[in-house]
Formats: sequence, C-alpha cells, structure tokens
Amino acid sequence: MLAANNDRNPRMTGRIAVDAAIARAAGRDAGNRSMRAAGRSAWNEDDWAAACDTFDRLMRLAGEAPPVLGPVRARRVVAPPRRKAA
Repeated sequence: MLAANNDRNPRMTGRIAVDAAIARAAGRDAGNRSMRAAGRSAWNEDDWAAACDTFDRLMRLAGEAPPVLGPVRARRVVAPPRRKAA
C-alpha cells in the first residue's frame, strides 16, 4: 500500500494515505486472493481471517485502532427450517 521511490517511476516519492476505505479494499483483495489460491468460488473462514488481518494491519499502520481488536472469525449462519404450509 505504500508507494516507494524507485527507478521505474521517480515521481512516486510520497506515501499513500491509508484510510478505512483503502484498508477495506485491501482486505477484500486479500480475502479474494486467499479464496482463489485455494481454488474456491466463495469465501470461507480462512479467507475472512486473511481479510480481517490485512484490514487490521493497515489500520494500525495508519495510526488508527481497528474497530475490532484481535482475530475475527466468520460465523456460519444457518437458516431455520421452513415450516410446511397447512
């Protein structure tokens, strides 16, 4: 997320200001990368954890505490069984 001064593009001398929107986008990218690397088409708990870890790391780098400290795991939501019509 931080742009460095390099030989390929000498105009990139500053840093990107990391805010919550950029941290969320980077977290989403990390989750998608994890999902694709495992060959899945939908996120699971590991992908969610990768997204949360990336978001938390970038928010700390920006000098802000993440909204939720510590690892966050996705909870599986199970819909209640449908009732048969009488």
